[in-house]
Amino acid sequence: MKISYRNNPIIEKIKNKNLGIIRIHESDNSDKFRELSAYLKQYWEYYSEYFNNIKIITNPFSIAIDKSRNKLCSPELYQNEVGLYNGTFIFHGGKQVICYYLRLGEGEYDFEFTYFVFYDNDILITFRYLNQDEQFGWASKIFGLKQNDKAKLQEHFDVFLGNLFLTIKFIKYAEIEVKFVGANERLKEVNCKYVNDTNSDIQILDSTWFTTLVKTEGFNVRGHFRLQPCGQGLIDRKLIWISEFEKHGYTRNFKKPIDINEHLTFLRK
Repeated sequence: MKISYRNNPIIEKIKNKNLGIIRIHESDNSDKFRELSAYLKQYWEYYSEYFNNIKIITNPFSIAIDKSRNKLCSPELYQNEVGLYNGTFIFHGGKQVICYYLRLGEGEYDFEFTYFVFYDNDILITFRYLNQDEQFGWASKIFGLKQNDKAKLQEHFDVFLGNLFLTIKFIKYAEIEVKFVGANERLKEVNCKYVNDTNSDIQILDSTWFTTLVKTEGFNVRGHFRLQPCGQGLIDRKLIWISEFEKHGYTRNFKKPIDINEHLTFLRK
């Protein structure tokens, strides 16, 4: 896998805190977008330092997130959520990029969310909310949404926020494999070589859940979280921590991967 500004132009825009030439889909109203572009550039310059936490999401990792959707949507994981989440997710070999800044405060209306979505270097969605009031927004016509249909736009963006939060929660709670490739560095592993020709540190998130694993000897399983059934009829859930333990050998077969190009979970569900 080669990571370069040519293959991943958004990384350069983040590093320089400058959007440069802003591309939009050919079906969009360029005159209308031109009116908004000054605000867009202003917000990009301000939030770019928060977008510099860059993660590449591999296809198996994306599939694993989708398959864990039901469990990670449990209300227990979202109650009294407070914190700051920010960074950039790169999907589909660099074609789809999501840059986000999400701050959840302690107050009911203390909420800030700014994000930019690109596909093949075209900007598709950008929105900024502050204390649950829309400050700025744009949605490409390729979603079949009308700018003046506030209800449909809100529904679409709520779904997008939910899917983005799902990715954040998966990274937080699941056992994941992270490869760190520093700026202008190379990382060689079995069956894979990573080349980072950019000036930014990159994290590559992978999943071995969809490959065949053969363990003939006992091995340690590191500590992890579990949503444990509890209560009458085991209908309730609580988040528990499973301490590290030794597991006996086994063979685990891979599941057939799906075509990720037909599986744009985070944009079209």
